[in-house]
Amino acid sequence: MVDGCDKSQVNPENGHIPSSPAHCYGRAGKVGGRRKPKLSRYESYCMMTISAAMKLSPVAAIPLIEESTDRAWLSRFRANLASVALSGDTAATHIVAGLDRRLLQLDIGLARPNMTFVERVEEAIRVYEQFLALKHGGKRVKAARTRRMIEVHGPKEAVTRMVRNMRTSPGLELLHEHGRLDCAYELVVLDFPDVFNDPMLVDKARANLASLTRGT
Repeated sequence: MVDGCDKSQVNPENGHIPSSPAHCYGRAGKVGGRRKPKLSRYESYCMMTISAAMKLSPVAAIPLIEESTDRAWLSRFRANLASVALSGDTAATHIVAGLDRRLLQLDIGLARPNMTFVERVEEAIRVYEQFLALKHGGKRVKAARTRRMIEVHGPKEAVTRMVRNMRTSPGLELLHEHGRLDCAYELVVLDFPDVFNDPMLVDKARANLASLTRGT
C-alpha cells in the first residue's frame, strides 16, 4: 500500500488500472468512516504515486493524460519523469512527450467559433507565440516580424503576403499537429474569401495546406 493506493493493482505489463476506486480507499471504499464519492478512472489514476504511474506503458498512460485538465498534476508528473526520460528510458520519453503536448494544448486553448476576420488573425498570432514560448523553454517571445507586418500593412495585406510569399505560413506543421489549423493563415484565407477576393491567393492557400498531407 502506497499513499493509500494498492500499488499491486497497477499491472506493470499492460498498464491497466482497476476501474473501481475502492483500491485507493480500502475494501469498504471509506476514509474516516465516511464513504467517498466514486472516482473516475482518471481520478483514481491521479491518486497513485509517481512510482506506480511510471510502471504504466505509454499506450495506457497517454489516453489518461489527454483526458486531464489538471495542469498542476500534469506538471508534477512531468517533473518526476523528466530525469528518467533523460536517462534514455523509452517509455518515459514517450510519456513526457505526451505530457508536453497536453500542457501545450491546455495553454493554447480550443478554437472559438464565429470569430471575425480580425479576431482570427489575432488568435493566430496568440497561438503562434505560444509555440515560440515552447521553443524557447517557456520564455515569452513575441512574433515580432508578424506583428510589425500587420502594423505596417494591416491584417489583410499581411496575411496575403505571408501566404503568397512563403511555402507554408509560420508554424503550419505545429498547428496541424495540435489541432489548431484554424490559426493557419492559409485557413483564414479559405474561411474569409470575400475579404481577399483573390482566387490565386485561395489556390496558393490550398496548395500550402495540401503540402501537409504530402509531407513536403
